[in-house]
Amino acid sequence: MVIPEYTFAVRMDTTILELSQEHTEYEWVDYNTALKRLRYDSNKTALWELDSKIKLGTLN
Repeated sequence: MVIPEYTFAVRMDTTILELSQEHTEYEWVDYNTALKRLRYDSNKTALWELDSKIKLGTLN
């Protein structure tokens, strides 16, 4: 069974976010830190694909 993994990126003008009631905190981390914190291979693959697109400048 294949379960799609969706990854989103957004260009930000600020590093300050306003959180909804659904979240209590956030943290900006670099790629390697994010990769270490992920548990599932599908999430790690999605992060790698997104990072590759950012580096190549191929985000639509």
